[in-house]
Amino acid sequence: MISIEESGAEAKNHDDYINSPPNELPRAICVVCGDLSDGPHFGVNTCRACAAFFRRTVSLKLEYTCRAQSKCNIDKSARNMCRSCRFQKCLRAGMIVTAVQQSRDGIGKRISPTKPRSDRQPHTKKSDQPTVSTLVYGVPWSGKVEQPTMITRFSQMEITQRQESDTGNAEMRILPKMLDGYHHFLSIRKATFSLAEDANFSKMFKDEEIDPNIVLFKNFYWYLTNTDRAYQSYRSFGSNPHDDRLLMPDGGYIKMSELEKFYENTINCKADPKEAARLFQPAMSYIVNVIVEHIRRIEMSDYEYVAILGMFLWNDSLPNISPDTVQMVWSTRSAIFEDLHIHYRSQGFSSVQISVKLGNLMMLIPKIQRSVVLFTENMALAELFNIFEADHCCSAFRPD
Repeated sequence: MISIEESGAEAKNHDDYINSPPNELPRAICVVCGDLSDGPHFGVNTCRACAAFFRRTVSLKLEYTCRAQSKCNIDKSARNMCRSCRFQKCLRAGMIVTAVQQSRDGIGKRISPTKPRSDRQPHTKKSDQPTVSTLVYGVPWSGKVEQPTMITRFSQMEITQRQESDTGNAEMRILPKMLDGYHHFLSIRKATFSLAEDANFSKMFKDEEIDPNIVLFKNFYWYLTNTDRAYQSYRSFGSNPHDDRLLMPDGGYIKMSELEKFYENTINCKADPKEAARLFQPAMSYIVNVIVEHIRRIEMSDYEYVAILGMFLWNDSLPNISPDTVQMVWSTRSAIFEDLHIHYRSQGFSSVQISVKLGNLMMLIPKIQRSVVLFTENMALAELFNIFEADHCCSAFRPD
């Protein structure tokens, strides 16, 4: 029996269609973002992206806050701009919260092992009509070019179910440990800024074999400081793209427009503060205008952040590292990518969305590398002309 709420939502769906050619079925649109819908989800016609967003929000009991007085425009070109307004629009459109099941296995327990999907492919008679053949996740699928719309949608649904079960019950192995270690590092940093002298920092990378000669860490230290400075600035001031503040390791911040004030109040500055500010201004502005802006655009999560740190730490291009270390680097980085895939799947992203998110995340790496080059060059010039004296740990861990 259909409830009143569901029947009302179903009646509403009849108005949510766009005109189609006479020989095709009407094409529904998503009532949330206006994109093409593949059918009803939780009582109304939505696209898969909005359905996954709604399922994830309800099942994980997520709460969002709008930064623009809950007046954000949600459409297919900007549906990810505000999660709060998007979820409220889902509710207003009639999406049913109680329809979200904690378990996404709609098949139930199986009495006997299920045959491989390839064994259940429909047998088709040979025909002279042109056919198309493709390979989706290792499963060959073929059919006539002019297929009925309903068959096409069914095949897409079958592929989607296979994609969603790719990760199964897989669990992340590396990223949760790194995230725990990173939180531990943040608590340590409140008591000491000499990171290299703190033995507890090794807990950030527990269960991983670090080269005794700290070759990996020596190269990693400057990437950590620059990346963390950008990420913490994003978390503190990222809501305003015009905010020029940059968070410092001690918890304070500096404004790019008042940079000389920072050098007026540090004992490391050996020359005119304006001279020091002029020297370091390009490197610091690069962090605010390029790196923080990139992080803001992709809305970086904590797991994505520690994954980027992992890419910098486990670096196989460094000289003087043993073959065993190279093997460890490769296996660890592969595990990080697997963890990212599991993380994205758990958030409800499709294969295409995962590819885009991973690509945008990796595009941050050359920008951070450029930032480190700028800082090391500026620091070398500052020491050469006795403008600024770097801390001992910064000099000791300067990348080669």
